[in-house]
Amino acid sequence: MIDIQSFLNILIESILMIPLFWGLFFLGGFLLVLILSIEKATRKGVNKDDIFMFVTISALSGLLGARIFYLLLNQIPVDLETALSWGEVFYAGNVHIIGGYLGAVIAGWLYLQGFSVIQRSRMSWLRFLDSFLYIVPLGMMIGYLGVFITNPSTGIESSIIYPWTIFIGNTTIHPWALYVSSSYLLLFMILVILHNKMYDFRRPGYLTSFFVIGVSAIHFITDFWYKPDSLYESAQTVGLTMTQWFSLGVLCIAGLTILFMREKKLKEA
Repeated sequence: MIDIQSFLNILIESILMIPLFWGLFFLGGFLLVLILSIEKATRKGVNKDDIFMFVTISALSGLLGARIFYLLLNQIPVDLETALSWGEVFYAGNVHIIGGYLGAVIAGWLYLQGFSVIQRSRMSWLRFLDSFLYIVPLGMMIGYLGVFITNPSTGIESSIIYPWTIFIGNTTIHPWALYVSSSYLLLFMILVILHNKMYDFRRPGYLTSFFVIGVSAIHFITDFWYKPDSLYESAQTVGLTMTQWFSLGVLCIAGLTILFMREKKLKEA
């Protein structure tokens, strides 16, 4: 006679060991962002093919950039085989967030410039990004939720037991990936409210700047509870990690950009 409970436990454990398990979350988040971006942006006159290509190229380049940056950071020789080791990406999580964002930004910018997207859309590149970028945090939320479910031990140990901390053996751990996932959900809700209130009335770039500020703030704050998995990530300068310094720099640039746009708008009024 088959023990159904034991069978289900074995099945669940087997599913969790599939190398592409986190990849399923990434794919789900990517498809949701892609579908919603096309639906929302086309209402504002953006060509759906441009949205499809921009989101797809940015996502894939972000993955590749995250992988290459991780290899460089750990002084691992970068070649085609190691860069495209998707098992290392989706299962082991051997990627780095800085490389991910740099890869996505550079590839997205090159696509906008190289394929005359802005001229074809007849709008500024900031207005182009404003039309759908506020949806991206929803996909990031799903992706980091997958990180938490796949590997919940990415946070540092906690000396205090909070209602939201988790136990790994006899150790209390901060659920770092869950912190990031929840923060992206909050950012998504804030950007939706801002989009509904200011998209048609504010200077292009406001939503994009708030998106950049939100993402930078999330990774600056949550990195205090992240457990580095390499010597280079754990090296700190003035108590801050490399990711935090990078996020702080981007945060300052985006904040100054908003102030500049606001000042320019006031002068024109």
